[in-house]
Amino acid sequence: MDLDYFGADHDVQGLERQLAVVDGPLRLPGLTALAWYLRQRDTRRALLLVHEAQALLATGSTGSATPDATAGDDTERVRCQARLMLVEGEARWLFAELAPAQQLLSQARERFAAIGDATGAGDAWLALAMLLQFHADEPARANACFAESQSAYRSAGDELRLRCAEASLALGQFMQEPAAAVARWAAVLGAAPPSGHAGLDARIAVTNGWFAQFRGELAQEIALNQRAFSLALVAGQLRTAIIVAGNVTRAFINLNDPAQALEWAERAVALARRTGWPATLTLSLSWMGMALHRMGRPEAARALLDEALAGSGARTGNFHTIASTLLGDVCVSLGEYAAAADAYAVSEEIERRAGRSTWYLADALRGKSLVLSRFRRRGEAVAAIEEAIAIHVKAGVRWRQAACLQALATIAREHQLPPPAGSSAATGTIHYLEQALAIDEGTEGKTVSDELCSELSREYEAAGDLARALAFERRAMATRVRIQSKKATDLAAAMQVRFETERAKADAEHNRALAEAEARRADAEAAANRAKSVFLASMSHELRSPLNAMLGFSRLLMRDASLGERARRDVGVVLSSGEHLYQVINQVLELSKIEAGHMSVKPVGFNLPVVLHELEEVFALSARQKGLRLVVEAAPGLPSHWRPMC
Repeated sequence: MDLDYFGADHDVQGLERQLAVVDGPLRLPGLTALAWYLRQRDTRRALLLVHEAQALLATGSTGSATPDATAGDDTERVRCQARLMLVEGEARWLFAELAPAQQLLSQARERFAAIGDATGAGDAWLALAMLLQFHADEPARANACFAESQSAYRSAGDELRLRCAEASLALGQFMQEPAAAVARWAAVLGAAPPSGHAGLDARIAVTNGWFAQFRGELAQEIALNQRAFSLALVAGQLRTAIIVAGNVTRAFINLNDPAQALEWAERAVALARRTGWPATLTLSLSWMGMALHRMGRPEAARALLDEALAGSGARTGNFHTIASTLLGDVCVSLGEYAAAADAYAVSEEIERRAGRSTWYLADALRGKSLVLSRFRRRGEAVAAIEEAIAIHVKAGVRWRQAACLQALATIAREHQLPPPAGSSAATGTIHYLEQALAIDEGTEGKTVSDELCSELSREYEAAGDLARALAFERRAMATRVRIQSKKATDLAAAMQVRFETERAKADAEHNRALAEAEARRADAEAAANRAKSVFLASMSHELRSPLNAMLGFSRLLMRDASLGERARRDVGVVLSSGEHLYQVINQVLELSKIEAGHMSVKPVGFNLPVVLHELEEVFALSARQKGLRLVVEAAPGLPSHWRPMC
């Protein structure tokens, strides 16, 4: 029984046709082969085929075409048993049942070895290596298993599987020691010509995508991962496709393109929900949460990350680390520092237990440093962020250092740290922000963050350097113009149409299957609400970006001593009107929170005469344009301040 490692769609279709016309023991070879090819295409159906094949094995026949032939029957029986164990073991691994998965994979390997099937033994070693590397936090054992798989494939003379094992080993080593893996494998895999085999080419492309990320070549990373995604779907490797879609999501986020990021996150989540695999669903929900967080929707991101971690099971594996770190980031933005500290601690514990010192640990340490700073533990905060920077420096991944430097700038601001010796910067905060800016500028394909430019503008303004403050505010505005597009709005509109269509389909089937239609309608309504929320977030971003520029320039002009009194008064009206519009935008977003049941009310005091005066200035111009005179009169005894009742 010669089986390809992945199997093409035409192989699956041929087996389906074969099984449709055979009965009894003759179905066994076809059932085994089809279960193998469906192990990731449709894992649940693969398991059903495994159970049917095992029942046939229990009858004592291998499905030989010549019933009286006995030579080789025992060997074929063991081969089928081992392949079926391998399918079931991989399925249990995908469904996060790691202990029984390891047992089944080991038993399959032993059976293959007993009949001298080196190819089958290599398949079992490779599956076990990937389980240990990415889910069981045992990288040392994983390396040994990768080596065993290569040895088995060499013995079998299977060049395709050997190259597949090499690409998998390269990726596994990259997760442990990025710089060493790139030095060893980048030239070999980067120069590899297309094999014409979708499964192998997908695995090489995804590994090269990680190498491109290491070099800071984000555009190349996206191109490689998009290719890997298409190839993985052709090869029926849905796990690879889901992971790759998440990689593209993260890359678009790093390129400051949240709309594209959200689109790829949707693809990953749709595939992951279809498979029902906990770890990949955790990963895909994490990247969608990250995209929503970058779009200014931390509450929605928090809900997705909570779902991701709740379904991931044990605290093991890179995917759990990613979700925990992202949850910590979201909690920081929500001001929930204790929860953030707990999330970062989980990530750090997983990575240190596995002996990994890569960007996963560095990201957790970056978040941890910000929380420690908030807790006024300056020394520990600085030590944590310096360890994170050292990890990135050692790995040579320059662009990942920018986020750490921005975190260090925040710590410097909160604790008024001076710039390091030899720096000409006015403050420690400015020094670290300019270092982060230099890294952004030196990263090919990356758009410099407008938020970073605005932050530098505010720091220079606070330091009294208005010229540089104005220059950076101008740069921030120019950057916003470049990165603004209709992608987010168009995506939200497309999502709205798609979800409304799904709801219409559910309504149309109401008379045929009431219960099913009701469930689909509920799903469609929830999806439509999510789309509407994304649309509101996108529109608020489109409005607030130019509005921030208006407010920034107005505040700077108000501080210009050369400005005339009349001009100052006019600028004051612009500033007041802009701030009023900013409040209106926020109130629109608050309405969406009310619909989602997340509205919170916080009474605050305010100066009533000042509010009335500001309203008069906002509407006076419109009144004059219509030939009207607006008069605002306050009643005698009107209180100057309003305070909420305790």
